[in-house]
Amino acid sequence: MNVLHPDQLREQRTNPSVLKVALAKLRERHRCRIVVVIEGKDDLPIYENWFGRIRENYEWEPLVAKGKKLALEFRDLLKRDRTGLAVCTYFIVDHDYDALRGRDSGDDVFVVPAYSVENFLVEDRVLESYLRTELRVIADPAKRDFIVGLYRRARDEFIELVKPACEILYGARNEKVGNIRVGDVGVALFLENGEIVVRRGGWVDRLVSSDLPVSEEGIVRAQLFFESRELLLWIRGKFMLDFFRSFCEVLYSDRVSEEPKIFDAPISDRALSAASLDLRNLVPKARIPEGLSDALHRWERNCAESCTS
Repeated sequence: MNVLHPDQLREQRTNPSVLKVALAKLRERHRCRIVVVIEGKDDLPIYENWFGRIRENYEWEPLVAKGKKLALEFRDLLKRDRTGLAVCTYFIVDHDYDALRGRDSGDDVFVVPAYSVENFLVEDRVLESYLRTELRVIADPAKRDFIVGLYRRARDEFIELVKPACEILYGARNEKVGNIRVGDVGVALFLENGEIVVRRGGWVDRLVSSDLPVSEEGIVRAQLFFESRELLLWIRGKFMLDFFRSFCEVLYSDRVSEEPKIFDAPISDRALSAASLDLRNLVPKARIPEGLSDALHRWERNCAESCTS
């Protein structure tokens, strides 16, 4: 019996042909079902919710790749395929800072108009909904507005701290800088004089590093990019989501405190849980990315035409 080496098993899992086999098996049963290839399993509940809000009972089947690189390589593979597997098969990828990595766009792919889907989970409207439904700030819009103001100021402070790290990520796109290492934010927030502020420290310098430095020209290109963008959507999404969760955890701790400083009184509902910051609970409160609805309806039309021709 042939036994595969662990490296061979790992290579199989990251090979686009594995996705092709999975798609072929699916097509045996659902020839004309819309299949959407997404980057990872964490994205699945996000798109499941957004698709359902765009069209109730939208019929689709997800195919989960292990990252953007594999998703795009699978798209390349399907473009060369002559068996018809590409029919009714579509792709969604995060923009990051490299979009399709030099590949042509097309009707078969939707690029998220932000760094990643996580960026849509940290907008004011999500916080406002969290305040109403989880922290029970009901019939008090002034208090919600006050807390959203705290959030915006802390968020702006955080963005300024992490933007240099994102400039390195952006500037390194087309440069030979060797390995790029991205660390965890590990951001700590605390209450100080009625504000929620970001604790500064060495974590900022450890966020992004590379074997070789990004050129000065690369950093300038990055700075110009960020000057023309809404930073909330274009700072690395994982950084922003980690910050959002930390901010909400500060709110939660204050809400259940015996002597709250942000809220007017302690909450009596001790069943409240910080677990409400799970993605599945945040997504229904987030807005749907611009263009996604058009893409879904276009795929529906294209699939119907291709399968009847």
